Amino acid sequence: MMYSFNLFYFFLTHQTVYIPTWMQAFFPYDIDGTTAVAQQPTLSTVDKSVDGSVTESRWNTAVGNVWDMASIRAILFNTCLWSVFCLVHSSMARSWFKQHITLRMVPEPMERTLFVVISSFLLTEVVTNWQALPTVLYQLPSPLAGIADAVAFVGYCFLFAATFMLDHAALYGMKQAYLAEQYHPMKFSIAGMYAYIRHPIMTGMLIVFWSVPVMTVGHLLLSALGTLYIIIAVFGFEEADLQRDLPEYAEYRTQTAAFVPLQCPFKRYAPATGVSKKVQ
Repeated sequence: MMYSFNLFYFFLTHQTVYIPTWMQAFFPYDIDGTTAVAQQPTLSTVDKSVDGSVTESRWNTAVGNVWDMASIRAILFNTCLWSVFCLVHSSMARSWFKQHITLRMVPEPMERTLFVVISSFLLTEVVTNWQALPTVLYQLPSPLAGIADAVAFVGYCFLFAATFMLDHAALYGMKQAYLAEQYHPMKFSIAGMYAYIRHPIMTGMLIVFWSVPVMTVGHLLLSALGTLYIIIAVFGFEEADLQRDLPEYAEYRTQTAAFVPLQCPFKRYAPATGVSKKVQ
């Protein structure tokens, strides 16, 4: 959930990404606290290029040369910045990393807390150091723009609601650190939207990434990198770990979709054993 708030802050404040109309009432200023955004998407913004210089741009700027040297440097810089976060975040979640590195640095009850702190710090660095690429690729006309905003709002609600299906105290590592040896991991179980899809938090993020009425080069890069990481992390690492550590997960995986329910009407997962279960 902490990562979700970082993503939420990114979309609220950063010049590279479109700020949905419904957000403007809650956060009517640009990242420097001076530029009102009430007139978006035709507002003026102050953009920081990769070399640190300041340029003025508009959301309705005509498509320019995306492949000039400054833009290429910004794309490479942003990609490297994001890759560092992904590499550390995925590595720290693996059992081999915990065993050989993390647990040599902190006691076992502090392992999850360290993971959350370092991952959140790195994601904050991505947010604060992302280089602006404000060239507009497309801008949806009304009423399509309003529909895209509404879908994005649903995505945010879906994302945050999914986090409440989990134990936040354990997710942050607070419960492990406080209870120490008395902490017992929760058993495999199913609750709420997890009965229909395996990764509802990722579903919410994908909706937020792509439901945007004003697509800039920077937003497209962020959406593409975020989507690629979700696919690699989920199918390449996370599900393999879950199937190894949780025998029940194999059955759950065969009966539920990863991100979007594929059966209509939506079919709720029911364990073959009849025991109430809930995925954590």
